[in-house]
Amino acid sequence: MCCGGAAVTSPTTPTLTDDRGTLTVHDRAVSTIASAAAAAVDGTSSQASSGLAKLAGRTLPRVDVHNRGGLVRANVAVAAYWPQSIDKVAAAARDRVASDIAEMSGQTVEKVDVTVQALVAGDVAAEEDAAPELPGGLVPRATPAAASVGVLASLLLIAGGVVAIREVLIGAGAIGGARWSPPVVDWIDGLQAQSWMVPAGVGAALLGVILVLLAIKPRRRTHRALLLEGVFLRRNDLGDLLETAVGRVEGAVAGRATSSKRSAKITVTALPDADTKTVHRDVTDAVAREVAILTPVPNIKVKVAAAVQP
Repeated sequence: MCCGGAAVTSPTTPTLTDDRGTLTVHDRAVSTIASAAAAAVDGTSSQASSGLAKLAGRTLPRVDVHNRGGLVRANVAVAAYWPQSIDKVAAAARDRVASDIAEMSGQTVEKVDVTVQALVAGDVAAEEDAAPELPGGLVPRATPAAASVGVLASLLLIAGGVVAIREVLIGAGAIGGARWSPPVVDWIDGLQAQSWMVPAGVGAALLGVILVLLAIKPRRRTHRALLLEGVFLRRNDLGDLLETAVGRVEGAVAGRATSSKRSAKITVTALPDADTKTVHRDVTDAVAREVAILTPVPNIKVKVAAAVQP
């Protein structure tokens, strides 16, 4: 029917095409997802990794994300409660971070590396309940280099005191015997310049310089520091730590472990039915996780030898 005025037309339904736009997930969003996932893992704690980090506001967990062609790589640093299994905490954090990134961002996770950068004493619910940090003065250190010199000087002073008391008693007639001080004083009073005095003076000066250097020489550290503030490991115990890590690897038998100040080496024997390359990889990973509690982390060398067939 036709009426006056504008014509009335029926609305049209919009047609959807295959091109519906693109979805872009920034690395910062992925980092937020990963950080929240790591913080939600049982055994992790929100802590600053050091005193300077607290001032700078850099707390743990901390995440660095790299996206290359849709493949995500994440480096996650966490703090764990002590005593917790670092292996289990790191593995749980790695699985949770990878799962949450894939589920929430829709991106493919290529690799997640987890580093335990700090240990917190006690399984506490709040950061303020954590054990207080021990002052740096309690770091285990060796006996001062000047200690032996101090002992020798003390013995000489004691001997000098005994001689002085003897001289006084002889002078008072309390005891008998010949006095030692007059001949010594007369000998010193009668000294004249001689050829041996120059080298003797040089030697005395050098001895004085050596004693001063020994007095100001810093004491060397005797223990390796752990990430947990105030907890240390004896240097000789690093070998036991490595052997413990190897003991958890299937198909490997720990051999001799040696260590120095900045590095360590362990020799492992692969069982006859085990692949040496696989054993080397698993041992390297296990050792790396075990020494992650040390600071600084020593350089570890792993040598795997095949078992000799009977």
